[in-house]
Amino acid sequence: MGRRLKLYCKVLAIVMIFSLAACERGEDDGSGHTFYYDLDANPRTLDPQTAVDASSLTVITNLFEGLLRLDSEGKLVAGAATQYTVSDDGLIYEFILREDIFWTDKNGFDARCTSLDFVFAFKRLFNPATKSRNAEAYFCIKNAEAVNDSRLDLDWIGVNSDGDFKLRFVLEYPDPNFPLLLADTPAFPCNEEFYIRSEGRYGLITGGVPSNGAFYLSEWVYDEWWTDENRVILKRNIKNSENELAFPAGINFRMNRGDSYSLFESGASDCVILSGDKAVTLIKKNFPYDSAENAVWGIVFDMSGGGSFLNKSDFRHALALATDRGAIDANTLGYVKTSSLIPPDVKVGEHSYRDLAGNVESAEANTALAKAHYDKATALFGEISSPPVIIVPSDKAILEIIGYITQQWQEKLSFFCHIESLPPYDYNERLADGDYDLAVVKIPVSYNSPSAVFDGVFVSDETRALYEKARFTSDAEESAALYKKAEERVIESACVIPVCFQTEYFFRNKKSEGLIYNPFARTVNFKEGKVFKNLPNRAS
Repeated sequence: MGRRLKLYCKVLAIVMIFSLAACERGEDDGSGHTFYYDLDANPRTLDPQTAVDASSLTVITNLFEGLLRLDSEGKLVAGAATQYTVSDDGLIYEFILREDIFWTDKNGFDARCTSLDFVFAFKRLFNPATKSRNAEAYFCIKNAEAVNDSRLDLDWIGVNSDGDFKLRFVLEYPDPNFPLLLADTPAFPCNEEFYIRSEGRYGLITGGVPSNGAFYLSEWVYDEWWTDENRVILKRNIKNSENELAFPAGINFRMNRGDSYSLFESGASDCVILSGDKAVTLIKKNFPYDSAENAVWGIVFDMSGGGSFLNKSDFRHALALATDRGAIDANTLGYVKTSSLIPPDVKVGEHSYRDLAGNVESAEANTALAKAHYDKATALFGEISSPPVIIVPSDKAILEIIGYITQQWQEKLSFFCHIESLPPYDYNERLADGDYDLAVVKIPVSYNSPSAVFDGVFVSDETRALYEKARFTSDAEESAALYKKAEERVIESACVIPVCFQTEYFFRNKKSEGLIYNPFARTVNFKEGKVFKNLPNRAS
């Protein structure tokens, strides 16, 4: 018998619990609130198979229900599936679906959500015509890459239905993160009938977006010249809520209203995602929050080649060994000095990467060895004729930390470096064009896996082979060991000098609870959100 991982949706029990709670507390069960939340920008599309930006993903998360979903602690719980089994070799996943989830939209579309909707969604994901940037993450599914490359027809993908409520995945190779992938937006279902009816407008207009989740799309208005009333309005999906209660009456997503920090502080929005100085201010004001270290800042070199020795091994190692983080006098809340590359909140499957792999740190600062590397570099390539430029985004804390580091380089190596602080647009343009000698970069962890960090840094072919092998290893401990070797190689190569982890904070108003924040996708799920209007403000 294969090892079994079962998730049960005890729908009747949940409904009874909610009903009893409502009776005991009268109308003050926290339900009925309409949440306000400011998106970073207008969603580019509400098509789960193609969306990539945080604004789109947040709205999609509240419109659709996948097979699995994440709870407030980042653990997998049941979504549209009541249970699933996994074969011993980790190659076959079989799901049993709930029979009480329905599709709807503002025009009254009505259909039961079935396994065929998931099969059609994956066919769309891998269809070359869809041109989804999300397809590659799911290439562990059998024949997915060949279908996506037009070498096989769509019917060859390893996703099949057995009746309306049984679904089977056959994988090309084991992937410990596969269950997590099924909780992500590209794995959300797509109703083929609705998709065909949309006539090329699927995910692009109000009438072109269905819902099998807690809310449906009532209104989507955006005009780049109309800054006050740009909005995406969701309302409770009544039919689905009868079987599994969605607490809010709806969600008003707004765009272009102004500074999200000020809007939240004034009470014009119910929650906000922040980091840096503004987050510190809200913490001091006792707003409740969740937090995660979901990015690493590091110093990188222009690795494009050319005659400069700034990207050569001895020079990189000289600067890395001359960097003593312990001597940096900077202790800003939300920034944690580090000589490691992968943030501590990152997981392998459902296990903490750090718990499995242990610490990986850069070599301790060594002035004598740093000087030896530096002298070797200058002997080969000559002295630097003019100070190189290190570009830094206009972040106060990062500027302070980099100031300490460049002072160390001056004192230990007589290496002078000009710091150029740039506003976001100019910084991103220079970074994209490779117009820098050195750069301080923020490497975000856009999905919960060590692979996300490696995707954001320069690595050798050997290192890439290591972390790709780690992705395809079903045993979590073995996978973590391979990731650790890859992390060690990146640090030993000094192609990136880790500087600090950055903490991101999700704040909510003082009378709310139940909002689920995903720090990697940067999404908020409002389904279980409650606001207790008759209770006093509660701090974190």
